[in-house]
Amino acid sequence: MDKKTAILEATLELITKNGFHATPMSMVAQHAKVAAGTIYHYFDSKEQLIDELYALHRDKVASVMLNGDDPSKPYKDRFRQVFSNLFHYYVKNTDQFLFIEQYANSPIINRIPREESASFYQPLIEFLRKGIHTSQLKDISSKLMARLVYGNIVQVVKLHLSGELPMENTLLQTAIATTWDGIRRA
Repeated sequence: MDKKTAILEATLELITKNGFHATPMSMVAQHAKVAAGTIYHYFDSKEQLIDELYALHRDKVASVMLNGDDPSKPYKDRFRQVFSNLFHYYVKNTDQFLFIEQYANSPIINRIPREESASFYQPLIEFLRKGIHTSQLKDISSKLMARLVYGNIVQVVKLHLSGELPMENTLLQTAIATTWDGIRRA
C-alpha cells in the first residue's frame, strides 16, 4: 500500500471512531505508520485531507449506486436495485457510511463547494429524473426526490447497524416498497 492510501485509510478509520476534532494529524501519522511530515507532502492541511477522503468515498458510492442497472428492466425493479445496492454497500462498508454521514452533517468540515458536494446525489437525481420523464414517478423536483429516497436508505441502514431493527430480506423489501409507493405515480 502506498503512503497516501495508508494515510487516507487511517484517517477514515480514526475519524469514524473518534470524530473530526479528536483525530489529530499526529494520530493519523502514527496509525498510517508514516512520519507526520509525510502527510503534508500529500495534503496541505487536515481539512484538505478530509475533503479528499470525502470526495473519494462520494465517488465510490456514486459508482455502486447504479451497479447492475439494466435499462431494459421495468423501472420499479431498477429502483429496487438502486436502493438495495446502497443499503448493502453501506452495511458492508460501515466506516465509509459513518464518515460520509459525519461529513455531510458537519458545518465545520464541509468545505467542498456546494455544487461539488451536491454531485454526491447526481447519479440518483438523474436516475429519478428518467423515472419522472417516463411517468413512472411523481412529477416533483428530482433533487427533492433524491434527498427523500437517500434519506430513507440512510435511516434503514442506521436501524440495521444499530441492531435496533436488523433488516432481514423481508423487512428490507418492505422498506423499498414503502419508499417506492411514496414516489411512484399512481
